[in-house]
Amino acid sequence: MWKNLSIGKKYGAGFTVAIALFAVAIVLVFLQLQAAGEDVTRVSETGTTAVDVSDMASLTRSKDIRVADYIENPLQSYVQEFEERRQSFNQLQEEYAGYYEGTEYEETMNTVQDIDSQLNDLFLNKIVGNLSNEDAVEASRARIQTLRGDLIEELETLQTAAESEMDNANSAADNAIQLTLLTLITAGLLALIAGAVTMLLVSRKVRRNMNALVQKADQISEGELYHDNFDYDGNDEIGHLGTSINTMKGNLERLITEISTLSHQVEEQSRELKQSSGEVKEGSEQIASTMQELSSSSEQQASDASNLSEMMTVLSQKVEGANEESSKVSDDAKVVLENSNHGKELMDESVKQMRDIHTVMHQAVERVHRLDKQSGEISKLVQVIRDIADQTNLLALNAAIEAARAGEHGKGFAVVAEEVRKLAEQVSNSVGEITGMVDGIQTESREVSDSLASGYTQVEEGTTQMEETGATFEEIQASIKNIASGIDVISTNLESIEESTSDMNQSIESVASSSEEAAAGVEETTASVEQSHHSIEEVNRRSGELSAMSGRLNSLVAQFQLEDTDADSQEDETDESAYEKEQEDENQEEDDSKEQAS
Repeated sequence: MWKNLSIGKKYGAGFTVAIALFAVAIVLVFLQLQAAGEDVTRVSETGTTAVDVSDMASLTRSKDIRVADYIENPLQSYVQEFEERRQSFNQLQEEYAGYYEGTEYEETMNTVQDIDSQLNDLFLNKIVGNLSNEDAVEASRARIQTLRGDLIEELETLQTAAESEMDNANSAADNAIQLTLLTLITAGLLALIAGAVTMLLVSRKVRRNMNALVQKADQISEGELYHDNFDYDGNDEIGHLGTSINTMKGNLERLITEISTLSHQVEEQSRELKQSSGEVKEGSEQIASTMQELSSSSEQQASDASNLSEMMTVLSQKVEGANEESSKVSDDAKVVLENSNHGKELMDESVKQMRDIHTVMHQAVERVHRLDKQSGEISKLVQVIRDIADQTNLLALNAAIEAARAGEHGKGFAVVAEEVRKLAEQVSNSVGEITGMVDGIQTESREVSDSLASGYTQVEEGTTQMEETGATFEEIQASIKNIASGIDVISTNLESIEESTSDMNQSIESVASSSEEAAAGVEETTASVEQSHHSIEEVNRRSGELSAMSGRLNSLVAQFQLEDTDADSQEDETDESAYEKEQEDENQEEDDSKEQAS
């Protein structure tokens, strides 16, 4: 099956193997990328979990602050704010209760729920509405502070676990991406090696068979027909060509054998005929030789002059047509030159515009890079503000506690501390919003930077290509100018040739007329001699030509070697030498006869 395939299909099979391996590589990479995508999703989920757990800790601290505020100043708004934070905490707790179910942190989550319930119960049932019992309130407050510390500690445990899981997911995603790259590189190399090996094997076999086929063709072209036929097991283009060469070799062998036999027969008969005609020719040659030579020369001169006149007429017509075409080509060349000049101007303008675009894109990329750096500086500044707000919040809390301890003397200080705390919370919330906006700006600036960088690269490539195209247009314009100049020179030369041809044609017609008149006079003078001599002369001439052609045919046939034997070669050389000697003797006798006739 493989041997009967065409050469193109064999190369196609090798290419198909490489394509199949590339397809397998693509499938493997796709599967690896799916696994990496799952790991990235897990990283996102664990990151969200860590943030939400951190929010739960912040809500716990905020509820504790509301408890202290209510003890200092029993306003219903503090109870409402406490209730809002309790509901937010419960919502996050219910959301992640199922997340930790069945894990080692399920007990920790249950502990968080119990502690939060105790804290809420102490405030809502023991403190709210019972401020008159200062000892009970003080005890409840101390208990709430203890529960707050325990609850935050448990939440920090959950946050640490979420961050650890996120790190593991990050590592898994990195490993999956590295494995994907390794798989892609390995599969690509295997496909490349397999395709190269397949192509090399096919090319090697085709080259070996083609060399053998060329060698066989060289042997036939050199006349060595005694070699064996081309042997090839296959039905492709090489097999068809080998079969054709073998068929041609067989046909040549049969043809050369038949031609050699007939040539020897013709040679013998031409010798006998020439000998007989020579004997008859000797009687009439002395009378007709001079007149025949003169008649032949006159007729040949008239015929040549007539043929030359006809050829000059045809040449004149061709030169005239070439001159007209040269004029048309010259006009077309001028139009092409004008178009090339206009195209060069447009190309120069395009190159200039591409350079302007290149400059604008370069400036845009630099500005986006500076914007990205400045966004990073804003992020650092926002983090500093966040730290200051947290520290201010803690200081306000401590100040409120100290004002509560001071009693009546610390109420004014407590009001100031409360305002400072609210301001710190507002700053913290604003910092969170600013952080989100800065992150969004940084993300957008990175995407814009990547897009501009890609566009900048493409603009650079386009600028280079436009400059190369402009240089090519300049070369084309110079070549067209040279062509136009050459066409003008050719047109001028053709006009000169046309004039000279017309003069030559008139002269040749005059010579032909004179030659025809001279030939007519010679023919009238030699009419009587020609009638008796013509037949003998024609037979003698034809027999000589036949003998010469037979000798040349034998020489041509001798170039083909049907058998590789030195004896045959020596015999052919002996026969050829004898034939050449005989021809020389006959030519010498003919020259002697002409001299005697003269």
